[in-house]
Amino acid sequence: MIKNTLANSHRGKHRGKINVLAFSVLGTLLLVVAATTYISSMRTSNPLAYCHLMVGLYNAGFLGDGESVVQPDDTVDVVASIETQETPDSCEGADDPAIWFDASNPKNSLIVVSHKMRGVGVQKLDGSTTQALEPGPTNNVDLVANVFGSDALVAGTNRATQTIDLYRLDGISQTLVKLDGSEIPWPVEGNIGGVCFYRSPNDEKLYVFSNDETGLVVQFELNAENSNRVSHNQVREFNIDTANESCSVDHGNSWFYISAEDQGLWRYPAEPHENPEKYVVDTTGANKGSGGHLTSDVEGTAIYEDPNGSPEDGYLVVSSQGNFTYVIYDRIEPYNYRGTFRLVDGDGIDGTSDTDGLEVSSAPFPGFPKGILVVQDGSNTNSDGSESNQNYKIVDWRRIEQALALAP
Repeated sequence: MIKNTLANSHRGKHRGKINVLAFSVLGTLLLVVAATTYISSMRTSNPLAYCHLMVGLYNAGFLGDGESVVQPDDTVDVVASIETQETPDSCEGADDPAIWFDASNPKNSLIVVSHKMRGVGVQKLDGSTTQALEPGPTNNVDLVANVFGSDALVAGTNRATQTIDLYRLDGISQTLVKLDGSEIPWPVEGNIGGVCFYRSPNDEKLYVFSNDETGLVVQFELNAENSNRVSHNQVREFNIDTANESCSVDHGNSWFYISAEDQGLWRYPAEPHENPEKYVVDTTGANKGSGGHLTSDVEGTAIYEDPNGSPEDGYLVVSSQGNFTYVIYDRIEPYNYRGTFRLVDGDGIDGTSDTDGLEVSSAPFPGFPKGILVVQDGSNTNSDGSESNQNYKIVDWRRIEQALALAP
């Protein structure tokens, strides 16, 4: 009897310890879920606070894979020509640029940029800012020139409203006019990311692609109702089933590119009636000495069109964010690898790191007869080594062409 009583007492104490442990684990899990939900909501409700929190966790070693930056042995150095005025926010202020070439007066050409914490901005070729709008945290931007009676139509992905916002660019005033009532709602719950226009060479119809972090890609057809209103119609959607952000379009070849951040760069047909069959341009693994020429995250992509050539001539430029480099391929398959470069300090301008978005143009800008590459700089530093808010760097294409011995 005494033995049974002692045994029961021992089992009761053991069960009590298990219950306490179980409740402790359950409580911890509930706290983690609550914290994760709250942090996730901060991303849209208070993006600046979210950014500072994420940077703090990263610097403390709680985020990231802990791998060092490894650049390929064939990486060459290039120096930027101009840097733009810094963005207004101290954390993740910049993300993506778009370039407008003013053919009638090239010196008045403009760069439209995303201010990731608040909206969009317009900057001149000398890097100065002409306008800053604050419709909400805008992740990526793109533009298409000479459509719907405007100098350019601009799109930006607004993460506060989960919409594609549309603007009309006025080259004379060097400002954007938001087309209120023309916002395109994201059709599902998700965090909208990339955006890129496609003007079909077959029938001149205008489309805009966007994507979210779940892998969903949606294509909309756009039509002008009047000079200040654009209507939309969803014509296609598909899912690439992996994390992604940036996209770009090769209008001449009717190809849509998307950065599968951890895996590489993929291509799909841009025409809405075509089957979204994936073509793998390149893969990640460069930092591990295996796989392709890219290092995750794979970010911005853009097409350098040869102004004197055919749609087969030119290059594909990609931001290999994970190792602070940029990779160049031939414009068409098999996408021969042409080289890797990085932007380093020089001419009074700091180099770049952690580049998100980029854009390239082969138009003859003043002082840049073969065009420019514009890239976001994730860590903008001063000459004394102190950090400034993020900005964008403008690179003379001839410097890239010479460094990689690309065909003139």
